[in-house]
Amino acid sequence: MRKIIFSLLFLFLIPCSFAQDLKKVAVLPPIDKENKIDYIYKHMVRTNMVKAISNAQEYICLNMDVVDEIVDVVQFQESGFVKDDEIQNLGIMQGANFICKSEITQKDSSLYISVTITEIESGITLPGKTDDILTDFEAESIYKACQQLTSKLFEVKYINSNTGTFLDQRDNNSYNWIQIGKQKWMSENLNFKIAGSYCYEDDEQNCQKYGRLYTWEAATNSCPDGWHIPTDSEWFELINFLNENGYSNIIGSVLKSPNNWYSDNNLANNNKSNHKSINIGFMALPSGSRLDDGTYYYLNQSALYWCGSQKDDLYAWMYYLLNNNSELQKKYYIKTLGFSVRCIMDN
Repeated sequence: MRKIIFSLLFLFLIPCSFAQDLKKVAVLPPIDKENKIDYIYKHMVRTNMVKAISNAQEYICLNMDVVDEIVDVVQFQESGFVKDDEIQNLGIMQGANFICKSEITQKDSSLYISVTITEIESGITLPGKTDDILTDFEAESIYKACQQLTSKLFEVKYINSNTGTFLDQRDNNSYNWIQIGKQKWMSENLNFKIAGSYCYEDDEQNCQKYGRLYTWEAATNSCPDGWHIPTDSEWFELINFLNENGYSNIIGSVLKSPNNWYSDNNLANNNKSNHKSINIGFMALPSGSRLDDGTYYYLNQSALYWCGSQKDDLYAWMYYLLNNNSELQKKYYIKTLGFSVRCIMDN
């Protein structure tokens, strides 16, 4: 019996503040670039995806005829393929919160179907887990496969389950914090004045906005009681949690603050930046760095955070984000450089 292989590659964000509202999903007709697939199977996959999504809590699919009419009116490519840079406009025209796009190719006696979900507000197609599901061509079997895919689809949730504020008794500075997985991180850069800490370009206003830049030795002694500078294993735990929750390809983007990052040589605000931060609440700020000769670099272009783990007597590990990519990267640098500190709560 012929089989269908469904592979679901998706990005999905469910903000807590909209939990009581139904999210509107526009499910596009599957694309068959080779024009080999019978219409009945494409229609069967689409209608069952619509049914499965509509049966999920918090979601409703737009009428397929209405979706097709708008696609026709704006005269997308004949194949029906909607390019990534057209998705947002299409979603806005349809009044959709999300666009579901699929592509079908035939492999021997099977069909391979890839599906992506794009959030319209951010323009981001969030990566999720990839699952291959085998099913025959019967409608009931296809629907069961779509249900399984949909259940995986909605596993990628807005992940910060708890937030709060903390008052540093040493100087009465208040910091927001966020829980990500089992960890509680400050969602602001530390701004506690200590020997070996500096304001970018020695401007106190930069400390108020971006926090201070610390040498590694100062950083390891900078966090308040009950908090500490994260070790390499704690950074890895954060990365692993984001990987498991569907953000493996855009960890850097979801950690960034939506404000103050340079994009194409312009200072971007909110979702206007090319990195289009999805913003899970970590709010990494591009606070730049200080060299040991007292010069400063890369404000609004990089967020560099010391790690509590050292490589050797001269070098320590750090994690950093850049304005021109969506990765969280790791490197070691000499301990006398000035980077930001993000404290994590003691267990």
